[in-house]
Amino acid sequence: MTKLHWLELTEYVSLYASALGTLAAAVTQQVVYAAAPLTVAIGLNIANRERLRNSNTQNQQASLAQLDLFVEPLRQRLENFDDFTQNLKTTTQEQIEELQRYQQEHGTSSITESVINLDVIKQELNQNTQEKLEPLKQQLAQLNTSYQQQEERLQKWQQSLNIDGINQGLTQLDNINQQLNSINQQQIEPLKQQIAQLNTNNQQQQEQLKQWQQSFNIETINRRLGQLDNIAQQLNLITQQKIEPLQQQLGQLQQWQKSVNIDAINQRLTQLDTITQQLNSSNNQQQIESLRQRLAELDALIQRLNSSNQQRLQQLQTEQQSLKISFNQIAQQLNQQVPPAIQPPANLLPPPPAPQPILPPPPPIEKQLEKQQLPPQPPTVQASVPVVIKSTSQPTILQDLKSLETLQGHSEKVLSVAFSPNGEILASASADQTIKIWHLASREPQTIKVSAVVNSVAYSPDGKILASGSDDQIIQLWNVDTGEEICTFRGHKDKVYAVAFSPDGKTLASGSQDKSIKIWSLDTREEIYMLTGHTDEVLCIAFSLDGKILASGAGNDDRTIKIWHLNQNKFLTLKGHSGSIAGVRSVAFSPDGKTLASGSQDKTIKLWNVENGTEIRTLTGHEDDIFAVAFSPDGKTLASGSYDKTIKLWRVDTGEEIRTIVENKGAIYSLSFSPDGQTLASGNGDKTITLLPC
Repeated sequence: MTKLHWLELTEYVSLYASALGTLAAAVTQQVVYAAAPLTVAIGLNIANRERLRNSNTQNQQASLAQLDLFVEPLRQRLENFDDFTQNLKTTTQEQIEELQRYQQEHGTSSITESVINLDVIKQELNQNTQEKLEPLKQQLAQLNTSYQQQEERLQKWQQSLNIDGINQGLTQLDNINQQLNSINQQQIEPLKQQIAQLNTNNQQQQEQLKQWQQSFNIETINRRLGQLDNIAQQLNLITQQKIEPLQQQLGQLQQWQKSVNIDAINQRLTQLDTITQQLNSSNNQQQIESLRQRLAELDALIQRLNSSNQQRLQQLQTEQQSLKISFNQIAQQLNQQVPPAIQPPANLLPPPPAPQPILPPPPPIEKQLEKQQLPPQPPTVQASVPVVIKSTSQPTILQDLKSLETLQGHSEKVLSVAFSPNGEILASASADQTIKIWHLASREPQTIKVSAVVNSVAYSPDGKILASGSDDQIIQLWNVDTGEEICTFRGHKDKVYAVAFSPDGKTLASGSQDKSIKIWSLDTREEIYMLTGHTDEVLCIAFSLDGKILASGAGNDDRTIKIWHLNQNKFLTLKGHSGSIAGVRSVAFSPDGKTLASGSQDKTIKLWNVENGTEIRTLTGHEDDIFAVAFSPDGKTLASGSYDKTIKLWRVDTGEEIRTIVENKGAIYSLSFSPDGQTLASGNGDKTITLLPC
């Protein structure tokens, strides 16, 4: 559609809108409905008149320019033809004069021949001229036809423009505008009256406010406020006097709690558990049962002691002394039946603390025992507080690693290892900017080069895709069969420390130094959402087996673990690792999803209840930062790797240390169990990967 047609269309639309606005103004008595479209129509008309005039002028100039383009070549050819004709005449005249002179000199015969030759030449010239003029005539005819067609189009366009109709519309708009102005004037008058009345009411209200302020006694209010301040000070003094005795009692209670070495009691009771397990035989079964009953009763006494008054402390001390005497007697009897290698130590319980002078004397222990009807044998206690496990039995230590298989190929420390779902392939990531895919049947690696240090690798559930996170802030997906890059995820603002696939293989999670966790879709290959809440770099992440929960651990400035309930849009924060350096380096879910293990730079491993976030127990034994934890496929064994160059295996249900593997060459940065649980792979600081039989 041409510009002129658009001008005409806008003109008609504005007229139609003005008519509708006038109708709406008549119905609703709102002038704005008619004034707005009318103003637009007038403005468009004023603009369109000038545009119409300019458009006509431009079209005429364009038509003339096109005609000039067609006519100019013809003009040049005609000028050239005139020059040619003039030259021909001049030449012919010269030849005639020359013939005349020749005739005078040679007679008429030669002249006749020359004339005949001239006639032949003229005929040839006429024929050539006619042939050259025919194309020129045809072009002139075409130009005349096109010029007539353009003139007809111009006349049709001028007729279709209907200038008279536009002028009539403008006249109608002027009339409507005058009518609207009169209507507006009539409606504005009542508004002016209402505004004047509102101003009058406002002035009256201001005068009333001034009178109310004058009548309002500020001094009385200040005096009442002063009285309230005095009453508040008196209440603070009374409250302080009542709080001081409570604070003293609280201090005494804290001193009492410090004097009770619960950890030492728990350690000694753990020793008792070990000894009772060693003494479990048919001949001593009855005595051991009685010991367990006494220990259960002692556990009840300890629980009541922790929740009751200070008198229970003296009862516990007396009970400890009696238990020490009775247990030593029974131990002497059992020593005759137990081999010397498993005899219990002489002092199983810590010496009782000195009694506090503020505590009243305890009642006789004999009366308590008579009321409770306790048997004379000592028991074993299950602690009600989080247990710190320190195994009393000596774990098996493997120092000779010559029998263990080692994979060599990286030129820098190995930061991550991962088994494929079928257990036939092992992937490793290193600080040498490479990923190696080891086919365990042939032990031949396939190398993938990356542009930065690779911190983590993870297999998809189907084993066809390998994900990697590196220092260059990106996550890459690789085809395991070909080693080719599938796609790249970009979005983190700093190093990517951890990657993990969801169990359904539809999403990928990544943790970064930028303190965020991102969830990526494998279908759309885009970021779905971002999890924020940590105050330091995210060092590790792990999905639960059902994919509904994601766990993450953060650096030393955060020291927390967060359990993200992805379907419920909430998270739970676990606090327990402490120390000057206590970043959480690794987290792992048990196969049943009920327990979470965490390894920290505070040299401890903690087991957590995923449902309520409570700490189950703490495992100690490593002498340096713990970089890796991993559950066995059956969930009964937990493996841990540390900067102290050792790998430890723990029994999950009891927290007992099973075995220690000493790696004398480098730190342990990553651990991964094979799907069948028969092999444990470790990524080491000495640039190697160790395969440990389990």
